[in-house]
Amino acid sequence: METVGELVSVFALAVVDPLLAIPLGIAFDINPIAVGLIAAGAGALGVALFVVLGEAVRERVRLWRTARGRAPRDPGRRSARLRRHYDRYGVPGVGLMAPPLTTAPGGVLLGLALGAPRGRLLTWGVAGVVVWSAVGTALAAAGAELVR
Repeated sequence: METVGELVSVFALAVVDPLLAIPLGIAFDINPIAVGLIAAGAGALGVALFVVLGEAVRERVRLWRTARGRAPRDPGRRSARLRRHYDRYGVPGVGLMAPPLTTAPGGVLLGLALGAPRGRLLTWGVAGVVVWSAVGTALAAAGAELVR
């Protein structure tokens, strides 16, 4: 039987990074289906929080910079490369590939910085979290069975 502390730990970690929370839940010997559902739900919540809070922070920084008379920064080489990838793959690419590469909230912040629409970013971010939570849960459960 899982303790409430274990479930809360998995949930809290999954808000920030569902793919790290899944092995933790499996190590706590929580049912893999429950771990996948917790990770997907908490990850979706994290994406939604970062969409809302990230947009507010972005707007405050923009207002702060304009109030100080500073122009928007020139993109460096790295930013230009990210922009090319974003232009090529769009919001679906950011949402679906962010969980394994940058974490889902990291992908949301990256998408917001690149000017992605919030609604589409939320939709594709949640889709990415659900897909990668299913993949991560299947792989972690299979790995745990091999070890046992």
